Amino acid sequence: MRKGWIACLMLCGLWTACESMPQSEADDSAMPYQGLSTVMDTMELGATRVYALSYHVLAKDQDAEVFLKVSLAQENQTHADSIFEFVPAGQVLQGQMIFGQAYVHQGKAKPTITIQTTIVQ
Repeated sequence: MRKGWIACLMLCGLWTACESMPQSEADDSAMPYQGLSTVMDTMELGATRVYALSYHVLAKDQDAEVFLKVSLAQENQTHADSIFEFVPAGQVLQGQMIFGQAYVHQGKAKPTITIQTTIVQ
């Protein structure tokens, strides 16, 4: 009985810790990538909150250039980073962006992810 209760608490904690990102309502049939997957982790180090965003972009059946920009808005400041990469057809672009300039006393940062793709002829 006790193990079941502990397992339930652990699952509830994991579910609460993993907040889902907003889903796009756009039709993706014309997009040269198959999917975008992101996971954001946070860790507090004293007065600093570190955000780590892991991303995976799967290219469809054509080569593509991918521009990915991530912004974190927190109180009166914004932290941003971006990449521009070539992704061969059927391959996965994966990586991580780390933001270490956020402060705990300013509350949680709100992420915004922008992705632009271009088919390479």
